[in-house]
Amino acid sequence: MPRTHTSKRKRERTVPDRVFVIQVKKVKRKIDFKRWKWWAIAQIVLLIGVLGDYATTCYGIRNGFVEINAQYTLTNALLIFSGMNLILVSLEPTKKWQLIRILAVGMSWYGMLHNLIVLLSH
Repeated sequence: MPRTHTSKRKRERTVPDRVFVIQVKKVKRKIDFKRWKWWAIAQIVLLIGVLGDYATTCYGIRNGFVEINAQYTLTNALLIFSGMNLILVSLEPTKKWQLIRILAVGMSWYGMLHNLIVLLSH
């Protein structure tokens, strides 16, 4: 259909018979406080494990042992484990990811226990 002009400033537009309207649903994301509560608990457990690992590493170095990883620092360990915990908690809460998160938190304790076994054996 041709346009009809009423004046130079005001133009009248014609609209086709069928107009497809796409409705977009607004998704409201609720904050799952239960997941973040478990993240905070895991973060505290992780922090204790990393600090214990660092303390036993420093004690071992003072007693003549050598750290194999020359770039090991407390901040690197905290950043790596905390980042891994944050990524794993932001994924969907399936049993597989929860198990992986528990194992990731347990790795910091494994380092501390390994250092203690080495220190106690000498």
